[in-house]
Amino acid sequence: MVALVAGLPLGAPPARAQTPAAVPAAAAEAAPPEEPLVPPRLVAGSPPAYPPERTEAVTVVITVVVAPDGSVREVRALDGHAAFLEAARGAALRWQFEPARRGAKAIAATVRIAIDFAPPPMSPGPPSSSHPLPPQPLEEIVVRGTRVAPPASVNLGRADIRQMPGAMGDPLRAIDVLPGVLPTLSGLPYFYTRGAPPSATGYYLDDLPLPYLFHVGLGPSIIHPGFVRTVGLESAGGHARYGRFTGAFVVATTNPPTEELAWEGRIRVIDSSAFVAAPFANGKGHAAVGTTLSYAGLLLGVFAPDYTIDYRDFAARVSYDVGPRDRISIFSLGAYDFAGQRDVESGQRQVLFGSEVYRVDLKWQRSLTGEGALRTAVTWGYDRSRLAGHRFASDQSIAARTALVQPFGPRWEMEVGADARIDSFDADLPSVHSLTRADYEETARLFGAHTDTVAGSYGSLTWRPLTTRGPRESRVTPPTLELTSGVRTAVYSSEGRTLPAVDPRMSLVLAPASRVRLLTSHGLAHQAPAYSLPVPAVSIPALAGGLQESLQSSVTGEVTGSHDLVGTATVFRGVFSNVSDFVLLQNDFPLKRSPPLRGAADGLELSLRRALKGRFGAQVSYTLSRSTRDGERESRRLSSYDRRHVVNVALLFDLGRGWTAGARSLVYSGLLRDPESGSTDRLPAFMRLDVRLAKRWKWGKAGYVGLVAEGLNVTASRETVALRCDDAGCKARNIGPLTLPSVGIEGGM
Repeated sequence: MVALVAGLPLGAPPARAQTPAAVPAAAAEAAPPEEPLVPPRLVAGSPPAYPPERTEAVTVVITVVVAPDGSVREVRALDGHAAFLEAARGAALRWQFEPARRGAKAIAATVRIAIDFAPPPMSPGPPSSSHPLPPQPLEEIVVRGTRVAPPASVNLGRADIRQMPGAMGDPLRAIDVLPGVLPTLSGLPYFYTRGAPPSATGYYLDDLPLPYLFHVGLGPSIIHPGFVRTVGLESAGGHARYGRFTGAFVVATTNPPTEELAWEGRIRVIDSSAFVAAPFANGKGHAAVGTTLSYAGLLLGVFAPDYTIDYRDFAARVSYDVGPRDRISIFSLGAYDFAGQRDVESGQRQVLFGSEVYRVDLKWQRSLTGEGALRTAVTWGYDRSRLAGHRFASDQSIAARTALVQPFGPRWEMEVGADARIDSFDADLPSVHSLTRADYEETARLFGAHTDTVAGSYGSLTWRPLTTRGPRESRVTPPTLELTSGVRTAVYSSEGRTLPAVDPRMSLVLAPASRVRLLTSHGLAHQAPAYSLPVPAVSIPALAGGLQESLQSSVTGEVTGSHDLVGTATVFRGVFSNVSDFVLLQNDFPLKRSPPLRGAADGLELSLRRALKGRFGAQVSYTLSRSTRDGERESRRLSSYDRRHVVNVALLFDLGRGWTAGARSLVYSGLLRDPESGSTDRLPAFMRLDVRLAKRWKWGKAGYVGLVAEGLNVTASRETVALRCDDAGCKARNIGPLTLPSVGIEGGM
């Protein structure tokens, strides 16, 4: 499926809110300023074919030079993957336009066009129709459904989850519906992934690393959804561009700059948000800003008075095309989160999570000959987390990175990159009189000021031996094959100690038939020592305990059936060494580092999905896993965060006349009752039900207004996280019920 999402109208307004009409970036012929300028208009041509050898959802940006006679004089690649850029270029060279005009005179003009590619649900190949792009009403062109991904990754687009109950219309919040993702606690912004602890999961916005991506307490992502295009889960054994974490990577990609004014806003009973984007300087520059402000604490005061939640964020992006091949951009963001709970026995309010994150990222991008791309960026960061009482830990960082992607014909593609980062950690220490001398010295050692550095590089090479290509388009019929091999290197340094790491990676995609794919990935990953529950601005100094290591392998089979159903089955195994482990919330010192352990995780992931086409859609996933740990002085036992079963069932319904409804159920096994004893007795299982009902009206030619009613955890379920026992008996320690009913109004253009 290929959709022109930011380009030229064909006798009709743009097809969606992010589908602007083309705006001339430059005019080749001068004209009197008082004469009106009319941009070129597409009158004939077909959309580009989806490259059959590819599997991902991608947006590319090209510039098209339209001659005074309406023909396409030149097509230049600006941003995107080489295979998709070549497909877009081949199609654009055959387009015919009504030329741009200055008054009554036809002139040459350059326009920028963004093209949205999504994999076809059936067999790949060029589109069956050669008719011009048909006009579509607002909100009807939506990339949905069978968005398949490279090995070791699963991607979701914003359209995939806009109606997902529990996601609150936020792409990042839908990540926990994927198989292999196990919640730590319902509402916390951290996950177990295939047997790895939460600290082993990395978070990326494009190529910008972040400490986390989600607000606490079932809130939205810390980046306004208007910026986010897709979100994916990438295994640590996947592509070499991602590293320094031993579990997985949650990777969000941002929307390309819009070519005309676009905005969206939302007012709910728990928070409000707004997003505005617009071009400037005749289309050479683009600016966007988004923000979210929560007042969920007021609602919790009624439904859950023992809890306090507060969150807010802002983000801004400004980019400018300094030349036909060069773009500079600056992106900044800030996020604040706080969650607290009043202790029933003492009556005092305990801090469950308190954090602030700030980033300023300056990036330069250049399009190279042969459809390559070079990116270089410098990032300043500041993180702060609240410890006990009114004490804080902080981390100020500076980082630099560069990456080069260069295809060599249709069969080979190279990607190399390097980066470095310096972190300066500090913390407010308690009074020396409040602790024993030994405890104070240990606290000062763990939280005292120190500086950590890490530098490294990576390279990968992709080979597609069965690809053939004509002068204008790609044609591939099954079987198809794609093999990617790569390696990452890194050098970690802290408190005078230096440790190197080398991580080889390999993945393969084989499509023996048009409806069948086999995917496999294998890789080694290293990570600096960390607390199992990641806390921004808190690190373990001097690389104590050495680097953590994991070896991960997975094999996936995927079948596309009738009625747009896509089923997948994955078998995975992870072997971990020198990892951190802890008993979640069952002791008074969750930050206390435990001795390094060895372990393994094995599991089976099943998924069945159908995009909301027609009247019905579904997303069903099941994970069966077993996570074990063993130390130097103890035999193998189940991990403290082993959850044997996780089931997600989401049903979506189109009721007609703009009405949609959905329900989602999340069920998972309880934690082990006493992990230290080796017993397999578990705490009670947890079940949560989310519901959503929405109505949307079209507004004008390019706008919409909607009413959304959502309920998160409408069953008011409590989650048992520990069992405290004494001579008087055992008492369960519960979290919740964390219930958030929400009614909101949304709109945009």
